[in-house]
Amino acid sequence: MKIAWIFPVKKRCGISIYSHYYVKTLEKLIDIDIFDTEQCLNAIKKYSSILNQYDIIHIQYETSFFLKKNSKKYRNLCRQISNPVIVSLHEVYDTFPGIFPKTSLKGRGIVHKVREIIYDIRHPYQTVYTQHSAHNFYADLLIAHLRQHKTILTQNGIKENKIQIIPLPVNILKSINFPCFMDQGVINLGSSGFISANYNHSLLFDILDSLKSQWRFTWIGGIRRDEDNQILEYINQEIRKRNWQDKFIVTGWLEDEKRDILLEKIDIYLALFSARSSSASLAAALGARRLVIATPLPLTREMTEEEKMMCIVPADKNAVIENIELLVSDKQLRQKYLSELEIYIGKYSYKAMSQKLVEIYKGLIV
Repeated sequence: MKIAWIFPVKKRCGISIYSHYYVKTLEKLIDIDIFDTEQCLNAIKKYSSILNQYDIIHIQYETSFFLKKNSKKYRNLCRQISNPVIVSLHEVYDTFPGIFPKTSLKGRGIVHKVREIIYDIRHPYQTVYTQHSAHNFYADLLIAHLRQHKTILTQNGIKENKIQIIPLPVNILKSINFPCFMDQGVINLGSSGFISANYNHSLLFDILDSLKSQWRFTWIGGIRRDEDNQILEYINQEIRKRNWQDKFIVTGWLEDEKRDILLEKIDIYLALFSARSSSASLAAALGARRLVIATPLPLTREMTEEEKMMCIVPADKNAVIENIELLVSDKQLRQKYLSELEIYIGKYSYKAMSQKLVEIYKGLIV
């Protein structure tokens, strides 16, 4: 069984990191080769011929990879592949966060049609996703991370038997530096990943403004897209306004090793998402065995259905502060979360998820 994985091999993004971890584990179980998304799209005839020599072609899908001319290239590449294609979806939304839904457009007849055309031009990301979704993403099988994702996909017309659920894997760090709150009486708070509108930054500043304990906050990461520069500027303005330059740090992009070192210095990881479909940064925090306080989303609720390894609280300043103080003061509570976390990361490690993925591969080529 020979498998081809297509993903942005050298891109600084969560999907690239995730894919490299997966391939490193999968190559111990099967024959697997990697191909860069952009290279495949720019030489479809060449790469489709090569890819057709593999039993299964597994594509990591993120709409931003396939915007503009790449949308048709993606379609054409998939159509040139004669063997089974699996597509992993990492962002699945019923209604895209922060965007006025197309279904709410007013008007009738030609007026409504014109408004739809204008909407599609102004929202290329959503337009491309909808176009690909209407064609089952040109896949024989889709892989999603949550049951909620499967529900959304089936409501959009994709057959249930064409979707498999594999939760986002966790990369378990070998070293264990458990949170201890002993660093000169300061609580080390933090978060990680790309800075975006999907994180509730205003709530974070409200919390830090009102927290009575001494604290430091580290954001491990930076921006990925130019349009998120305004969010980073907002964060920097709020830091300067409060004179927090020495206690609120934004690191910018870091390689995995440096990121993991900083993760292990965080006592409490604040996953204050306003919207999120999946989160490699949260998975990394769990793999580093961090205590996590998270806002309630379908993502965090579904992740904690069996193992209560995160503290899920309302997106409310007082609720978050109360739970920070509880985690600091109650050693038994900390141990409870960490014990549940050990079970969770063992169940959803890259090794465990790779074994499940191999079984899916086998089932598809029988």
